Amino acid sequence: MFNELCEKICQNEKFQNEFLEIKRLHLGSHLGLKENVGTEKSEIFERLLTVSTHFAMSDNPTHKSLALSIITYYQNYKQQNQSLKIYDKLATVTLTRLGNFPALQYFFGSQEIDQLDFSLWTESQSKKMQNTVHSFDSKYLFTDFQNSLWTHLNRLKERSAFTVSAPTSAGKSFALKVFLTDLFKKNQDSWFIYIVPSRALITQVLEEFQADLRGKIAQKFMITSAPVSKSELGDEIKGGLYVLTPERLQALLDNESDLDVTAVVIDEAQTIGDESRGILLQWTLEKLKLRCPQIKCIFACPFVENPEVFERTLSYKEVSNPILERTSPVTQNLIYADLTESKLKFRFKFDKKEQTIGEMSLDSSEIDLINQSNEDAPKIAVLAHVVGGEHSSIIYGSSPKKCEDITKNLLHLLKEQGVTPSEDPDLKDFSKFLKENIHTRYLLAESILYGVAFHYGNLPAIVRRTIEELFERGKIRHLICTSTLLQGVNLPARNLFMINPTKGNGTSLSIPEFWNLAGRAGRLGKEFEGNIYLLNYSDWNEPLAEDIQLQVVVPAYKNNLDKKYSEIIKFMGNNQHVSGNKEGVENTFMKVFSDYKDGNNQSFLPELSSERQSELLASIQVIDQKISIPSELFSKNPSVSVLCQQTLYDLLTVGIIDRETASSYIPPHPLAYSFPKNMEFFTRMHDVFLQGRANLLKYFAYNSTGWMCGKPISSMISNRVKHFEDKGQEFDINETVRWVFERIEKDLRFTYVKFSKCYYDILCWVFDEKNFGDLKESIPTIPLYLEFGASSKNMIQLISIGLSRTTAALLDPHLPKPDMPKVELENWLVGRKWLGINLPLICVREIKRVMG
Repeated sequence: MFNELCEKICQNEKFQNEFLEIKRLHLGSHLGLKENVGTEKSEIFERLLTVSTHFAMSDNPTHKSLALSIITYYQNYKQQNQSLKIYDKLATVTLTRLGNFPALQYFFGSQEIDQLDFSLWTESQSKKMQNTVHSFDSKYLFTDFQNSLWTHLNRLKERSAFTVSAPTSAGKSFALKVFLTDLFKKNQDSWFIYIVPSRALITQVLEEFQADLRGKIAQKFMITSAPVSKSELGDEIKGGLYVLTPERLQALLDNESDLDVTAVVIDEAQTIGDESRGILLQWTLEKLKLRCPQIKCIFACPFVENPEVFERTLSYKEVSNPILERTSPVTQNLIYADLTESKLKFRFKFDKKEQTIGEMSLDSSEIDLINQSNEDAPKIAVLAHVVGGEHSSIIYGSSPKKCEDITKNLLHLLKEQGVTPSEDPDLKDFSKFLKENIHTRYLLAESILYGVAFHYGNLPAIVRRTIEELFERGKIRHLICTSTLLQGVNLPARNLFMINPTKGNGTSLSIPEFWNLAGRAGRLGKEFEGNIYLLNYSDWNEPLAEDIQLQVVVPAYKNNLDKKYSEIIKFMGNNQHVSGNKEGVENTFMKVFSDYKDGNNQSFLPELSSERQSELLASIQVIDQKISIPSELFSKNPSVSVLCQQTLYDLLTVGIIDRETASSYIPPHPLAYSFPKNMEFFTRMHDVFLQGRANLLKYFAYNSTGWMCGKPISSMISNRVKHFEDKGQEFDINETVRWVFERIEKDLRFTYVKFSKCYYDILCWVFDEKNFGDLKESIPTIPLYLEFGASSKNMIQLISIGLSRTTAALLDPHLPKPDMPKVELENWLVGRKWLGINLPLICVREIKRVMG
């Protein structure tokens, strides 16, 4: 009944006109185009607020969104005209019926609204009791969606898996973390895994759980990001949480023979559709499920139309009923901005019809800037500068370089406006830290003093996390970000600015990706309204903002078999293929071959026509004739072609004759500082995996040693600068810094981690076959050292509990003894034994944040 009534109201011309008028004035107020709210508007608000109480009871997401929008507009105008407060009770009823208690708390605080009718007061109190959740010594007042999610999660013991799909701003991560924290407290002798899509998210998730659990669980429960076995953690550790990427989960599966995991959470589960890494995610989850048959799987994702795909992909016999939420508890305004030679014109859409908001004139500095270039960077910088105001703003940049270009343009505008560097001590400390630990002329060291920063995945962890913290505290007003935001990094803002958004490879965002990104504007508990500014929308490559579309997730394994079949066959037929050039194709081939060897042809044959089935099986059988290494070995490295692995196995088998030759194949420990031996090791990896491709071989062989020994990144940057200066070549310092960051993150911490792990596994296997098993203890764990940028056990422990590599490297020389157990190391930190060390204030704040 309510749905029909609400739909009739929506179609009513008077309602539409009054709603549009209030929305136009509201959006105009964000742009500084304010109008007085007179008696006439007061009467309009009374009618709209009355209507909102009905909309809130509808099941239709559109009606619920309209109800929340009306409340948001009302709150804004009430600040201009306090006489409107007489309608607070209507707003209270609406928010209560929406179950949006965080918004109720945000707008009205803890005060009770006077003069609620007894029946409405009873309704309000009943709903509050219904949505109040108790977790040990804490209680939380959830939204309707969060309460429903909580109820379903607590039934997890009755099912094997569960999926939740909701908008970015819905608060699913918060409810999920409350549930998991509760679960950890009750099961401190159990093991859990939380999978994140990228390293950029590890620190954030670690810190959130550490803060929630601090003082509430025993030290026998460990939270770590290192994929080390339970035996390596020490006998005092009885349970814990691993926060891992799919790559680190693969390493854990290899390192821990006695794996017993109670539950695993897969955050941003839609990444199972990523062309290359999605296959690794699927493969590692299949292995985990096989090793731990009783494990509970929780999949969390935004805007997914087919949430059952995750459980079906992992071959669950029964698919659970997922939680699907389509309504955001935050009002999100799409504002279209059109830039002319001297003006910005603003409009919005309602029921697909365009409505004018108003226009703003540009000053001479803004006009000069956009006339200097036809690039997007100055245009989006001008828009953010004009309307960003004092609120937090995120500007989307498709690549690290574009983020820096936008930063330079914003910096120019601020200086032209007469803005001077901030005297804020936190910003000055960070600027000083950047000059000392990155480079004296680094752009970020200057821009941060003007409240402007950029953020992307390749930044060092301490830099990235400090930017996030300063942004959350409101000390950074403009933050320019790449698609790192799409991977779940939690950075809510009042404003989000976009112009023709693309990903790093130049392809347009998909519609679900656009709305996932748009969800960063406003966030439950932080900002209850968000503005998404779309600049020159008519010139975009794709019309992304027309309708909210749900993403249909197709697992990459299935999709690649269909869309990249010919490339896979060609790859399999080329005995000289290199590893890492076509990751999606290579990973698909490896899973197909592994499943074939395990007798699981049904994982891929049903996806193919009979003709393709025959062709693929014939190609597999040809390769199988060339492979002598067992599945147990090659499946340890699912991202490295089995043909490359066989080549390495043959090389080692032939080359290792006795103990002396066996020892010659052991890579040098980083602390041995043996460049010739390290060069030999890297050359061997290049010859096997990259078919001798020697681009930058000497650079990586040299710099990997310093990286694994914990030397500062600034030394690598200085070496690169010296390289150009010695050759008399011109260089851009910011481009050089970006280049070094990319070499660290994409090469040392990814490509060479992958290849060195494969080398390590096969060398250990050959040593066992040759009866030199005792030599395995002398093989340094180069993959771990490369991943963490450290070879000291203490330093790795410090990083695994949440400290950055920078802070860990500064603390390491001052620790009382090497190889300290985790509990002892934490006690040393909590006891503030480090206070006498001359640490940068950024590092001091990090220690306090991580250790509480």
